[in-house]
Amino acid sequence: MGDTGRVLGGDTGELSLVRRGLWIGCAPEHVDPGMPRELLGAYARHGIRSVVDLRANADDSAFWGAAGIEYFSHGIEDSGAPIPFDWFSTGVEHILDRWVGQRRHLLVHCEHGAHRSPSLVYAVLLVLGHRPAVAEHIVLRARPGAFLRYSDDAERWFERFSGTRPLR
Repeated sequence: MGDTGRVLGGDTGELSLVRRGLWIGCAPEHVDPGMPRELLGAYARHGIRSVVDLRANADDSAFWGAAGIEYFSHGIEDSGAPIPFDWFSTGVEHILDRWVGQRRHLLVHCEHGAHRSPSLVYAVLLVLGHRPAVAEHIVLRARPGAFLRYSDDAERWFERFSGTRPLR
């Protein structure tokens, strides 16, 4: 497999490689509820050692913990309402610490991997210096079915975080 793209799953791609060690996916029950052990094995084969769950009121810590995978619940509703800056700050910091700082392979997932997880990964790419159009291209190339529903919120957060507007 190349640098990015769907690794597991059908049309939506339950596990999509964004950059080496950084993945976007959907909630485990949306992959195949009858295959949780096989699913954990597949994630482990891809080196995933840390998971960021963006669903509100979800706790899959036991599921991931059974495979020795670190679980971080960072849920927020997918309501379309503006996302608070602190949500981006906490999520981006956690991802960069694990993925860049500790060199862990990391999965960011929400319910279907369509709105919240692509938008948070987009914010991470902005912090890493990518222009918005490039960050969007990277995310959508890896996960063609994604929508960057919260990209405007991510850009506003980045502007406040960095003190500069994202380069166009």
